[in-house]
Amino acid sequence: MRIMTRSDLSFSPLDIPPAFLDKYWPFYALLIAIVTAAIYFSLHLIFKKSLSTAEQGPSGWKQACIHSLHLPFKMSILLLGLYYFFQLVLGQWEQPQLRGMLAKVGHFVKFLLSLWTLFRLIKHVENRYMDQIRTDRPKKTRKDPSMIRTIAHFSRLFALLICVILYLQSIQINLSALLAVGGAGGLIAGFAAKDLLANFLGALMLYIDRPFSVGDLIRSSERNIEGFVESIGWRITKIRTLTKTALFVPSGIFSTIVVENRSKRSHRRIKAELGVRYQDASKLQKILTEVEAMLKTIPTVDSKQPLFARFNECRPSSLNLLIQCFTKKTSFEECAQEQQDILLKVIQIIKQHGAQCAYPTTTLHLSDKEEVDLIASKKGSRSKDPPKEG
Repeated sequence: MRIMTRSDLSFSPLDIPPAFLDKYWPFYALLIAIVTAAIYFSLHLIFKKSLSTAEQGPSGWKQACIHSLHLPFKMSILLLGLYYFFQLVLGQWEQPQLRGMLAKVGHFVKFLLSLWTLFRLIKHVENRYMDQIRTDRPKKTRKDPSMIRTIAHFSRLFALLICVILYLQSIQINLSALLAVGGAGGLIAGFAAKDLLANFLGALMLYIDRPFSVGDLIRSSERNIEGFVESIGWRITKIRTLTKTALFVPSGIFSTIVVENRSKRSHRRIKAELGVRYQDASKLQKILTEVEAMLKTIPTVDSKQPLFARFNECRPSSLNLLIQCFTKKTSFEECAQEQQDILLKVIQIIKQHGAQCAYPTTTLHLSDKEEVDLIASKKGSRSKDPPKEG
């Protein structure tokens, strides 16, 4: 057995004389195992204590970070101890190939541990945001679940890219040639999948500009699109139409069409027409004045927006009244209920003034001769009726 020098060890955590190390290397290996176990169990206790403290706190961010980091940290300590142990054992024999293989395995293990740690951290932060969104849903939070998932996907992709680059540098691979080949391949792939790339960029613009979010009611007359947004993907956006059918739209289309987001309106317009009889024309002014005053007394009607009750037009059987106002209730159900209440109050005001709502009627004007002939025909028809039996 040869005497091991310091150059034989690619990494020596302690400055130990080579003669002592050559003679007492089993003791040194046992010391590495003891120190590794001590650090491992110390970290286990520290994480356990920190986790119990974080669970008692009001915020769950510390808990998410501890959950994501405790396993990778403890695994790193175990693998680091094994690396030092095998490095020490292989250093006692002439095995340069095994030592080189151990170094490559060490670089690959560091790559996997780094990637695992980052992925766990991103996953727990994403889950924390999603839990917060579900908790804050009654408060109408502005956080979008699709946006959170997209940021998480990008974060994973970025973490993977950084870890791969660092790993390739650690094993001394020329990145310049690799990037040149990757650039040419990416250009060819871009031409081959331009439609897919257009949808990807369209979805990216949706996430950046945010013209609509999941749950919004949107409409586009250019492509006959109307419904509630259920999901925004990198290739397609899923919309649930008003007839409850699923509509799948390529995400790139939204960068070229006009989209109306009905969920982001501040008010809803109530517009209705009612007709009164021609006999009640003298009462119209008082009815219109009282209707307009009634509209101004409703708390949910915004008096700063256009609000009026006007005599609109003359129809064959009615004098039509046009009523318009804007309500602060933006949901369809609440607006429909508000419109119903307003119309019932308008009908009540019409009745209070002794007027009536009009309905289609026809008035027939006859000359004197036609009227006499009509009366005579009626009398003749009565005389032809058979007598009733007693």
